[in-house]
Amino acid sequence: MILRLTNGTTTLVLHSDSGTPALGLYGVRYFPTKGDGNEVTETIDVVFSGVSDSALSAMSTVQRLIAEAATVPVYLEYSLVPGGTVYRSPIVSGRVVWSTERQNRQFWDTTTTGECAIILTRGDFWESTTETTLNDGFSITNGTASPYNAVTLGSVGGDLPTPISVELQSNNASDLLTRNVYLNLDSFAGLTANQHLVTSGADAKSWGAGLTYNQLLWTLTPSSTVVAKLAGKAVSIIAAFSVLPSDMYLRAALYSLYDGVYQQIATGVEQYANGQLLINLGTLQFPAAAHSGLVVVVAGYRAAAGSATLSFVQLMPAKGGVRLDVTHEWKFQETIIYRPDTTFYDSGLGQYSNVSRAGGPLMAWPGRTNRLSVLAGESAAFNASRQTIVTVKARLRRSTV
Repeated sequence: MILRLTNGTTTLVLHSDSGTPALGLYGVRYFPTKGDGNEVTETIDVVFSGVSDSALSAMSTVQRLIAEAATVPVYLEYSLVPGGTVYRSPIVSGRVVWSTERQNRQFWDTTTTGECAIILTRGDFWESTTETTLNDGFSITNGTASPYNAVTLGSVGGDLPTPISVELQSNNASDLLTRNVYLNLDSFAGLTANQHLVTSGADAKSWGAGLTYNQLLWTLTPSSTVVAKLAGKAVSIIAAFSVLPSDMYLRAALYSLYDGVYQQIATGVEQYANGQLLINLGTLQFPAAAHSGLVVVVAGYRAAAGSATLSFVQLMPAKGGVRLDVTHEWKFQETIIYRPDTTFYDSGLGQYSNVSRAGGPLMAWPGRTNRLSVLAGESAAFNASRQTIVTVKARLRRSTV
């Protein structure tokens, strides 16, 4: 067995079958247990032997690392056998408890032998200390052209869902004035190919003065297959336009169409276009019993007459969805990075904090087909032909090791 505490800079070896633990320690008795799904509290029985000051120093380091866990990530690292895979679990809190038996806690001499306990509360999971690549450098387009704007991830090991990291590298010769990038992960609906992109009903529309939401501008009809896959799920509605007045308000809604009659069953929030052509229209809950006749409506509000052209609507499971806000040009072969705990821009020569995020985390599930969609809007444009190279990585998780 190997057992150690680390904050990434300081590592204290509590036990090592193939080496030696920290100075002053003899080893520990420990076997990981399972908690309530969020946290688990365990006891590590420590045997110390040697120079008294060394044993005290080792336990002082343990207490310092536990205290640091409130500020920086601190992990308990474990491997059942020497040379085996090392897994880690994040420390939440803990303490060192000295034995109540006098002979097990004597430090009056220069050398000592005794026992103490480290009581730790940690996250109720173990993850690999290195990242596994689930999709390596797959090129996608930004819209309805094959291979579409989604990638299917490789098999996710372990037995728990794991947060993913996403690297988006621009494969476009010109610099992009990127505004928003939307990431959605489908693990349970099972949408394939271009099923998440609905074009039926998307076209050019015009209206007279005084446009209101009562006029159903675009009525988009997902296939019965898509409706069945999304039934009972919260669905993210993102609309891509080629022409849209900058001062227009938009709203998505769900309608049931039966015998030629549209009946509204759910309404989304109002969004102001503000010069954007890729508009996140929020989330709508698809009925659990939906099979057919479900229509996605995109309506608008504007005082003046005008026209607009809707290219498509993307329907993806909303749970864990992420929006990245980019405040800099996205240059050729430079990368936008999303990680479970941070986001940034990588120029290849440096990393910059000009990417912010909302939503998440994106969780990939073992035993499922996980599919990630990526849609990027520019400052005042939406270009469906833009190309992005997508790499997805994760530290695979399991409940026990």
